[in-house]
Amino acid sequence: MIPLSQRYFDELEGYEHIEWKLKKMGKDEWHRFWMHFPMGMFAALLLTQPKTLWIGIALAFSFLVYEIMNDWRKKDWSYKDVCGFVWGIGAVGLIIYLIGVF
Repeated sequence: MIPLSQRYFDELEGYEHIEWKLKKMGKDEWHRFWMHFPMGMFAALLLTQPKTLWIGIALAFSFLVYEIMNDWRKKDWSYKDVCGFVWGIGAVGLIIYLIGVF
């Protein structure tokens, strides 16, 4: 039986090139990025209003838990989905900051 620590490091093999893969995303990866971008924008809008703050937090938390579980089970490089979600939140945050709406 392989010790747990060794299995952990065996699962991490191949992850050392994540930085390279971020720079060279293919067509499928860009589709996944843009599919999750609006979801991040929606979560950011929910997070800006006091009445919907907890709904936004629940949406963001459940999305991240789902993606972590999905990547753990399928190993489909879910960081692309999370990246699109986070960039959506950042885009709305930047727009709100520049406009000064809230």
